[in-house]
Amino acid sequence: MSIFDKFFTKFAYKFDKGYPDMNNDQDVLLLESLISEAIDEKFSLEEASATNITDVLHETFFALAFESLMQGKNYSIPKNIKELEQQLIKFQNSSFSSELKLGVTKDTMLDRLLNKQTTKQYFSDPDNKQTSNFSPTLIDDAQDAIESAENTIKALETSYPGGKIESIKRVASSEDIGVADNVAVVDGEPILISLKKGKGQFGSLSIEELLKLMYGFELGKGTGLLTSIDQNAVNDTLQGYIKDINDQIDDLSDKKTDTFKGELAIAMSEKGRVGKGAGEDISTPSKWNSSQIKAKGNETTDSWFGDKPTKRKHTYGRIYELPSIKRGNRNVEANHQKRKQTKINPAIDDYLESKGPIVKNNIAKLVSFLLRQDNEALKDKDYLYVSSKGNKILKIPSRDKIFNRAQDLDIELSPMKKGKKGQDLSDYSRDIIIKGKGKELARIPLLFRHSKGQFRDLLAQKGPAPTFSDGFTEYFGAKGDEIEVTV
Repeated sequence: MSIFDKFFTKFAYKFDKGYPDMNNDQDVLLLESLISEAIDEKFSLEEASATNITDVLHETFFALAFESLMQGKNYSIPKNIKELEQQLIKFQNSSFSSELKLGVTKDTMLDRLLNKQTTKQYFSDPDNKQTSNFSPTLIDDAQDAIESAENTIKALETSYPGGKIESIKRVASSEDIGVADNVAVVDGEPILISLKKGKGQFGSLSIEELLKLMYGFELGKGTGLLTSIDQNAVNDTLQGYIKDINDQIDDLSDKKTDTFKGELAIAMSEKGRVGKGAGEDISTPSKWNSSQIKAKGNETTDSWFGDKPTKRKHTYGRIYELPSIKRGNRNVEANHQKRKQTKINPAIDDYLESKGPIVKNNIAKLVSFLLRQDNEALKDKDYLYVSSKGNKILKIPSRDKIFNRAQDLDIELSPMKKGKKGQDLSDYSRDIIIKGKGKELARIPLLFRHSKGQFRDLLAQKGPAPTFSDGFTEYFGAKGDEIEVTV
């Protein structure tokens, strides 16, 4: 599939016909906006790639450690890239590794780890990665994976007394195995493993799909929650955000010399990140003030997310993140958080209340969605949720098991969380509570926020670690199966 095919496949839903009609002005504007944003998101993609390689490394070290333990050997963390390469070669040639092995080739793994932009934190000497030892950051990630592997093997040995652990692999990105990051095979049976570094989380949920299952309505093509709630509340927050940033930039501008002060000078320069993102010379106060990038402060969500120049919201998002802006004398960050907490969050609450109650007929689908068991092809497969270095291992029931107990399931939405003095709860935060026969089984945190930075995108859901009750596994019947693991 070409890059263009991938692009249009990803964004087809945004166009009424499923593709951009070049005779339709709105489609042309939308296409221009998507292409512009894709180009402008270069740095965000690099950041995402850094996160991705962290996940890949964690999953890879888990597989390497798991294989060593299967053979009764302790796993030694490689000191440098050469030792890691030797381990990867040995693993791929091992009879204990499954057919697909690591899910990515050795060369691909090493190339990604050596990427100049994304993995500087993994080497003691980032300028000489081929000869440098790995940094404490990578060693800590590897140690987390090793302990996760040790505890997962213990759980499997307890659950399959006398059983043979045959192989381990890391799931390739091209494979569709639900949420599984790794797959172990015990007595010929694949055991799907969702591996989380640290305390873990369930990852992001689609707000659109979540609201559709909860309340039976759709936000519409390309329309997010932020553009659906009370626009007075959103516009007040947006305009205050713009004004505060503009004022703080003025404070950091020397009008006599027509220069910016401190880090803002670097950020706004051609070599600076903001300057590149803007696509326009904004390196001096006079150029900034006359540019199309600078917002007036009366923009609305329609103009902010729809009109040209589309790079404005990205530029402001990056400027906002500068410490001298965010935490300068204007209290930009504190003011913005307060506006979100007092304006946007109540508007979301009112909007959801107007759409309630939760649709009872969708309970099974909703629970499956929340527990990442909405893959129809894997409807009979449980998976292991492994987090906290393997000190928390839980068996998540299959879609079939969830549907079999649907008649006794209920869903509640906790009230909007209230923060203590000094605590930042500016993002919209509530819990979805899954109940079975009236007893709480699990609590899934919801956190609606700008995932790519303030007002750079519509709201997305980023969920912290869920909590499960002691009766969760038993309720769904998973405790009667082979694997008996506890929270």
